[in-house]
Amino acid sequence: MEKKTALRHIDVMSAARMNGAIELVFGLIIALFVLLFSVLIGAVLPGFSRLIVGIGLVMLILIPIVLLFVGFLVAGFEAWVYNAIGSKIGYIKLTIKNNKLSWIDPDSAARVGGAIGLVVGFFAGLVVMFAGIGAGNLLLALFGLFGLVGFMLVFGVLMFAAFAAGALVYNYLVLKVGPIRLWFKGNALNEIDVVSYAKISAVFGAIGGFVQGLVHTISSIFLLAFIPSAASAVGLFAIIVLPIATFIGAFVGAAIVGVLYNRLAPRIGGLELTIS
Repeated sequence: MEKKTALRHIDVMSAARMNGAIELVFGLIIALFVLLFSVLIGAVLPGFSRLIVGIGLVMLILIPIVLLFVGFLVAGFEAWVYNAIGSKIGYIKLTIKNNKLSWIDPDSAARVGGAIGLVVGFFAGLVVMFAGIGAGNLLLALFGLFGLVGFMLVFGVLMFAAFAAGALVYNYLVLKVGPIRLWFKGNALNEIDVVSYAKISAVFGAIGGFVQGLVHTISSIFLLAFIPSAASAVGLFAIIVLPIATFIGAFVGAAIVGVLYNRLAPRIGGLELTIS
């Protein structure tokens, strides 16, 4: 069965809860590595071992809590912003066919992305303004205040283009590597096909890595022309190394997120979406 639909609502609490739980798990993994590192450093510096290991133990508690809190707030805020914007300018349209996300409308995605960019730009300007006030820097504060419109335009245009490009690339990848498969139970996203999600994410990661690598390579060419150095020469290979690294990193990262989501959804409830 094919459904040409729109993503009309993202439940704020379910988005916050799921993202917070995933970030908590990542936080525990990171904290364990930090603790292991602190134990190794403590063995090398026995005079400071108690202090260093103590810091590692504190991080074992602090890092997961901070990531849980930040992940919860960020996902909840993002869902709230999407719902608020969608109710005013329209929602992202998509097609679901046989549990496959087979198409995303570039026009609606770009429109929503541009609006989100305006919101992000507004808050970016406020952050700069308040940072200037906090630092007692009047020039920086005025730059943030009067640059609000500029920030909004820049972020709006960039996110308009990014969302449009993302939808176009996804639709192309559907034809080449297959769509992401999703299973719903009522309105709740109950399961994500890990392999299809990881493959799509890996290609997007490689594209992002290529763009970064291109910038680094071009910068290195100019640096070599004026300041020859080994570091500048190494930068020439960024256009090859970064796409490969980001492809692998995005694949592994998406696979981990997919597995965590599928394990957590039956226990804490999946992401609740209104698609109609």
